[in-house]
Amino acid sequence: MDAGEAVDGVGGDSATATARDTTACATATAPGVCPAARCSTWLWAPLVDQPSRVHLRSAHVTSELPAAVVAALGLAPCRWCSRSYRAVRGRHGQSSLASHEAQCRLNPRGRRRGREAAAADAANAQPRARTALAATAAPSATAEMFSADPPTWGRARDVFLLRAGLAGALWAPLVASGARTLHHVPSALLGAWRSLSAESLNWVRRESERQTAWLWLLLLPSLLLHSPVPTAASVDAPPPLSHTERVAAPLRRDFDACLADRNAGVWRPSIVPRSGPRRPPAPRDATVAARRRVVRLARVGRLSAAARALRADPPAPQTPAVERKARGLFPPAAPDLATPGSIEAGFPAELARAAEHGRRSAVPAAGPWDAAVLAIRTAPRESFSGLSGTRMEHLWALGEEGRDALVGVFLLLTGEAATTRVPAVATHALAGADLLLLAKPSGVREDGRPGLQPIGMPEALRKLAASALAATVRSSAADLLSQGQLRVGVPNACERILHELGAHLAHHPSDAVLQLDFQNAFNLVSRPAAEAVMHRALPVLNPYPRWAYGRGGPCVFGWAVDAAAPPPPQGAGGAVPPAPLADGSWPPPPRWWQRAEQGAQQGDLLGPLLHAAAMWMVLERLRADQPSVVVRAFHDDVVVVGSPAALRGVLDAAARLGGGVDAQLAPHKSVGWSSTGVAAPPGWPAQ
Repeated sequence: MDAGEAVDGVGGDSATATARDTTACATATAPGVCPAARCSTWLWAPLVDQPSRVHLRSAHVTSELPAAVVAALGLAPCRWCSRSYRAVRGRHGQSSLASHEAQCRLNPRGRRRGREAAAADAANAQPRARTALAATAAPSATAEMFSADPPTWGRARDVFLLRAGLAGALWAPLVASGARTLHHVPSALLGAWRSLSAESLNWVRRESERQTAWLWLLLLPSLLLHSPVPTAASVDAPPPLSHTERVAAPLRRDFDACLADRNAGVWRPSIVPRSGPRRPPAPRDATVAARRRVVRLARVGRLSAAARALRADPPAPQTPAVERKARGLFPPAAPDLATPGSIEAGFPAELARAAEHGRRSAVPAAGPWDAAVLAIRTAPRESFSGLSGTRMEHLWALGEEGRDALVGVFLLLTGEAATTRVPAVATHALAGADLLLLAKPSGVREDGRPGLQPIGMPEALRKLAASALAATVRSSAADLLSQGQLRVGVPNACERILHELGAHLAHHPSDAVLQLDFQNAFNLVSRPAAEAVMHRALPVLNPYPRWAYGRGGPCVFGWAVDAAAPPPPQGAGGAVPPAPLADGSWPPPPRWWQRAEQGAQQGDLLGPLLHAAAMWMVLERLRADQPSVVVRAFHDDVVVVGSPAALRGVLDAAARLGGGVDAQLAPHKSVGWSSTGVAAPPGWPAQ
């Protein structure tokens, strides 16, 4: 990209800006092409007419429009969604901008007007004593140190980060503290959030080798936007900082006050109050909470997610027994696992085909910037936050400078620089994920514990980087895998498999159906196998698995554990110890964690592609060795249709080939069916 080229409509040299403004002024009074950068939509009405203004605010944010258009039309950005609306008051005394902001979907106050919401908040607020910070800090002087003397402010921040600890796993109590964050950025925190976030993102872009830069980027959301749990502190604990005090603290270099306030609002399994009885917890109905989440998802247009939430399995109990069973889902690496050499020796024809596909593919060599911008714009609303508490709504609230820096950070994480410049501490923090365990509907197993379904919630920055890469390679990956593996890039994959099998059985009624299932395949499939395929077929993905799955593998973090609980078993997991604080404030509670040394990580948006790429070699070899059968798969659920005599050989070949990519076939979960009542092959139990 040239130095004078505009990125997402921002930047560019003066000649480009002048030409864009001239075209915009001409389009304002006559039909023409949309004046926004990189938009080729033809507007049949002038910009001053309502249809063209609807296109501008629905397809673009204000920062993408030329300054001449913004000034000529009297536009201003919404402080919640950054869409452009007229700021001139109409005949009813209110502007379009004010009307929209009161009903914006990203407005945390709902559909109440701004003045009514402020009056209601002031009426419902409880009187409380001002802290020393609020009494001594005037609003006009809060930003003096941050804006007037940035070097001094930066040195104070470096001292705080170094004192907090970076060695070993000491980053985890800071980043993976378990603190909840606000779903939206309140208006009182919006200015500080935009300034501090833009500064932190630019710091990472300038000095991506510094551990403190990444730590501050991941620590900032929970410091500024944390939402304290009401039952986290005792009755005599100091009240939480107000939004004004929360803004003043980091800008005046009082980072310890921010950290102490965040740690005091973290939920703890057992709290020893300083004095007095513990505050009774508020009653909570799980059914009501689930319905409220469904309503929130439906309100933002995520109807499929709302339907899944209605039918979701209940969370597993947070007990030591469930924790021990959950650790078994992520076994440590063993010496007999597949290696790059064994993969090349076992699947030479499949790897050669992948290399041929890579030579014919038109996928770019590096992640394009427009894919990063598209990933940010199309990210789902009301999604769970990762370890740092960063939400998509927080990133959408960034200003123009912060958005430009955010795209630069995404390009850094999707390129080769992520493996050479990002330090190991930052890699572990970015690759980690929160772990949610759901109880399977099958009930209690023979060991007296419920079946577990792990759900991973990765970091937002990593999630968006993976989303940008997935959008870049989706079409090419579907061309390679779709002959046998229909999980990647194929719409309505399960319906396609059912219709194809029904048509085959209608023409060959004597054939039988065999359904194969691999045990815990997503968490156990060979990473070298997936990397071997992607290295040859999709080279743009080469850096991602190296930094996201290298250096021992990513970590998954469970719930907080009692400090008095016995130590965890020896192995790849443990419990994160609380970080000691010099001011005597409560540290965050320890959380049990486990390193995922095998398979694809739960929650990784590129995890399905990694798993499908490894299983693709098994399916291709199975189709080549058994040409008389039809093989279709949706991830590790493989369906084979053929003559009953050939299905026994398919079962043996699937077990042997699956072992080559560390996928263990589960014979007790594999079933066969015949519509003509053919006897089961020798060694198969008939039902």
